[in-house]
Amino acid sequence: MTLVAQRSVSPEEFDRAEREYRQEETLEDMSESTGSQFQRGITDFSLTLLRTRYVPHLAIFGELLVLYPFDNKVRRVVPDNFVTLGLPPVEKSIYSFRVNETNRPFWVLEYVSEPTQNKDYNESFVKYEEHLQVPYCTLFHPETKRLSMFAHDGTGYQEMSTDSQGRFLIPELELRVGLLNGWLRYWHRDELLPTALELEELQLQQAERIAEQSQTLTEQARALAESKQRELNRVVRLATTAGRMDIVSLAPQASLEQLQNWMDELLG
Repeated sequence: MTLVAQRSVSPEEFDRAEREYRQEETLEDMSESTGSQFQRGITDFSLTLLRTRYVPHLAIFGELLVLYPFDNKVRRVVPDNFVTLGLPPVEKSIYSFRVNETNRPFWVLEYVSEPTQNKDYNESFVKYEEHLQVPYCTLFHPETKRLSMFAHDGTGYQEMSTDSQGRFLIPELELRVGLLNGWLRYWHRDELLPTALELEELQLQQAERIAEQSQTLTEQARALAESKQRELNRVVRLATTAGRMDIVSLAPQASLEQLQNWMDELLG
């Protein structure tokens, strides 16, 4: 899918559009609901794990101004999260993502709450669908726990259907998106991508299992050494009585199996 052809935009035009947005932005615009903030934390961490472990060409952004050319103007939109395929080029500005034919969002995620001066979700949806033609769009309402996803067919968005487990599939990422305990979660090849807290708990559980296994191995090694020492003492005592000094000299370095063989021989 390619963008509708637009005239090229100069860096100066992008700079001006960015400055105008930052001048208009209010404290209300920079704030987000606790539900949206919590969900964005889940998304940031889980999708960063996805990139680190499975999809290295993924890039994840949160609350970043997106500037793009449309209808002879530089337009703007600020998704709660968005994803690109392929790392974007180094930009002059660290405050905005500047769209061109090869550098654009692949998936946008919005955690819908009350609109503000610079955030109208219906208007943003139109921009994703008609202006940017973003391949995937996720809308999640943290308060009501309502989730919907849309895929762009080249003409417009079509609402996606879930699988038997109530999850949406993004095949390009081998990723499924659905709700778990009331929050938007992500599964890669049916493996749940953990949150930061869940990962910490998993690591603690793994450390405890390793410690338990180490303790078990230590106890087993100690029991084996004690058993061998008992066999060694018996073999040396019997060999000395029998005048088998060859066994006495070799016994300290012998294996437990060899000691047991000598014991059978001396008792036989």
